[in-house]
Amino acid sequence: MLIVFLILLCLVLWTSIYAMYFRKEIVAWFANRFEKDEPSASDELPEPIRYKPEPEAKSDG
Repeated sequence: MLIVFLILLCLVLWTSIYAMYFRKEIVAWFANRFEKDEPSASDELPEPIRYKPEPEAKSDG
């Protein structure tokens, strides 16, 4: 039982050290991941997605 407790304690400590060291990057990632995106400021309509390539023009020559 002592071994299981030590393993869990080690995992908790390493996770907390990692979180404290990289907290700015983690907070920035969460903010980027879960906040609403602002609508695009473009006045033009977006181009449609085309899955097939445009047909090539035949040239006689």
